[in-house]
Amino acid sequence: AERLLRRAAEARGRGWALSGIYASSCLVLLLAHWDRRRRSIDPALRARRRRRDAELRRIRAASGLPAAEAAAEIARALRALLAESSQPLPPEIDALIGECDARSYAPAAQRDRAALDPALAQRALELATRLCEREP
Repeated sequence: AERLLRRAAEARGRGWALSGIYASSCLVLLLAHWDRRRRSIDPALRARRRRRDAELRRIRAASGLPAAEAAAEIARALRALLAESSQPLPPEIDALIGECDARSYAPAAQRDRAALDPALAQRALELATRLCEREP
């Protein structure tokens, strides 16, 4: 009877250990699958996505700058996004770049030191996001 009870107590401890081994091996398989998918992405595509994300961050950060500097940053970021894009120039983006250039190259007396109009920054972000969604 002692031997049977001792083996039953040992089996209880082994059940948790066995479950832990199975769970950790499943986790390792999932991580290996995720890593394989991550490595199979084309490095040029990954670099293009990084540059695109950097330009979107630049547009977001420009909203806190003075109006002339923010307009110049937004125009630079939109031009960089267009250079990465394989699509024709959308007229809305062309008009927005023209508006940003007009603000950034305005005479010093006409430039204001206040922050950029939030609507302009939001419109630039929306157009840039839409442009990025079309690309892989």
